[in-house]
This record gives sequence, structure tokens and C-alpha cells, in this order.
Amino acid sequence: MSKYHDIETDAVFKDATGRRLGVRSSVAAALLAAAVLPSAAIASDESDLAASLRPVPSTAKMSEDGWYVWCGTMAKDDGGVYHLFYSRWRKSLGFGSWMTSSEVAHATGSSPFGPWTHKDVALPSRGLEYWDGPCTHNPTLHRFGGKWYMYYTATTGDGVPAGEGFNWLHRNNQRIGVAVADSLDGPWTRFDKPLIDVSADASAPDSLNVSN
Repeated sequence: MSKYHDIETDAVFKDATGRRLGVRSSVAAALLAAAVLPSAAIASDESDLAASLRPVPSTAKMSEDGWYVWCGTMAKDDGGVYHLFYSRWRKSLGFGSWMTSSEVAHATGSSPFGPWTHKDVALPSRGLEYWDGPCTHNPTLHRFGGKWYMYYTATTGDGVPAGEGFNWLHRNNQRIGVAVADSLDGPWTRFDKPLIDVSADASAPDSLNVSN
């Protein structure tokens, strides 16, 4: 199993006024953590992070014309093929429509640096009656006992794309689930209920929604 399989990072920067600028990483963050930093630098508390940074090859970038690509998680199968699972949604729907129209897609490559080729959609849209019907997002992979587990956030609602804004019904219906497969090529078994639901305590911080 690859050491790259469950690296997923949130990078947070600040502008000149001190305002936090959160950036949800995709493939680049995995490469930064797994390949850009030497193991000796990771192990040392006194390492110079800036001196350890190296250029990332252009082949490592996963992009698709007409799609926003987000939330990458990578794993290597027993045959040596690298699998990238990522969220994507059509640019024509607007950036805010990730919460109504995202899907977890699947690409493969011969190395963790790509190049990547889209293969299929691992967690496609299904009926609005399901908790994860119109939207699957933010996958992360783990392997236990010979099976692959893909944890992800999802939501449902009226299915109306949000454009550049918010669909609050979908936003407030976010839950966390898991899909299971014997192979990274699928098929992925999904469940009719989320793995983590909201709290029954109306005063709890997770009484409205749960997310990454």
C-alpha cells in the first residue's frame, strides 16, 4: 500500500490584514507532503521548510476542461497503479454549485506525479431521496482488512444549482458517509444512511450539519 494513500491537507494563509484565507488542497497538497518534503525534513522539528520546497512537475496537476477539480485523495493498488479520487462539478453551474452538483470522480496514473487520465465516476449522482443523492464531495481513502473505504461528505435537497452563491438547503443537509469496495476500480457500495449524522441535541455544534 502506498504511503500517499490518505494524505489530505488544508493550507491556510493570511493576507496583509491578517484575514485567514483557507485553501482546500487537491493533488498539489498530497505531492507537497509526500514527495516535496524529504523524510529527514519531516522528522526534524528544526528543519527549514522553505529550503525543502521544490518545483512540482506539471504532470502532477489534474485538470479537466469545463470542470472544477477539487479535494484529491490518492492511493496505489497492488499492481502499482496510482488512483486519484477527486471532486468535480461543471464550471457552467458556478463555483457555489459544488454543494448541489459535485461528484467523486476517478483517475489513474503510473506515478504519484501523474500524468492523470480520467477513468470514471466513482460516486455518481442518484435520486434526491438519498442523503447523498445529488452531491458527493471531499473523498478520503483508507484500507482496512483488504477492503477500501472511501469517506466523503454529501448532501441532498431540491437539486437547484447555486451558481456563485449558496443553496442553504443543501448546505444544511451535509452529512458524512462511507463507500466500500474490494478494488480501487470499484464498484463502490454506498449506504442509504450516513455514517455520521447530526446530533439529536439541538444545542450541540453539530446539530445542523456535519462536514469535513
